[in-house]
Amino acid sequence: MSASDIVEIPATRHLDEGIEGDPFRDMHVGPLGRYRVVVRPEDVERWARIHEEPYPWSAGEGAEPAAPPSVLYYASMNILAPIRYFRPRNSPGGAALARYWAEFHAPIPVGVPIEVTGEVTDKYTRRGRGFVDWHIEARVDGRLLQRNGKNWFSGVPEEEARKWPERPSGGRPPEAPEGAERFGPITYPVTQEHMADFEGGDRNEHSSADLARQQGETRTTAQGALSFGLLSRLATERFGEAYTSGGSLDVRFIQRVHGGDVLTAQGALLGLDERGRHRARVWAENQDGELTAVGVATARA
Repeated sequence: MSASDIVEIPATRHLDEGIEGDPFRDMHVGPLGRYRVVVRPEDVERWARIHEEPYPWSAGEGAEPAAPPSVLYYASMNILAPIRYFRPRNSPGGAALARYWAEFHAPIPVGVPIEVTGEVTDKYTRRGRGFVDWHIEARVDGRLLQRNGKNWFSGVPEEEARKWPERPSGGRPPEAPEGAERFGPITYPVTQEHMADFEGGDRNEHSSADLARQQGETRTTAQGALSFGLLSRLATERFGEAYTSGGSLDVRFIQRVHGGDVLTAQGALLGLDERGRHRARVWAENQDGELTAVGVATARA
């Protein structure tokens, strides 16, 4: 069965229908569904607009037009069907994306059916919160384009937390050595327009100040995908196709970003990894100089 023969899920927005789920209670270790995603020209144009990137998009001079590598964010959310949105039952502060990683094997084609499969790989607790890990693989005619994964947390009752193993934090990337080559900065205004556009018309704590206050926030909270997209843009501008075809990005979210913040992304080379690829620390700070996200990008040397 080819990708054109299976159910299609939206490429850059939420499912049209579904339920509000709790990421910890409603997700279970094991395989997820098998779906089709088609990234159309209007999806690329919208994604570029949200992330303030040029359209038509490419990885750099001489590269063929494609979709930004971060465009498969919604594919790894919509594969959780029938869950279309996280609304945890035991977390007054809501649920949040703790880590988002991706391996980029080939460019994301435009207008071509992409087969998406996935798996929930782990559930555990840390400091009274429940965490769940899952990932997807995106392929065209059997060829792997991208593998990406998320680590999401939400609150759990104490008696439920005791049923699951406690896992330590993975830690942050190393600091850049003295004299390391630096790249960037890139600034990105986290406007309410970008956040609402990302939600595609959904009314939630990202697009509504009233709902954000109900979740205990003073302002709307920005999606972690915007920070991931910013750091991916930073790596693309530095490494080009060596990053988008053969590189990777692994980001940990340190503190919440709110509507109206201005993020600044920077990077610094750390040397070569065990596979001989460039390895760089990448990070984002808000307008007050506070670290909001940090990670490691790799690219072919």
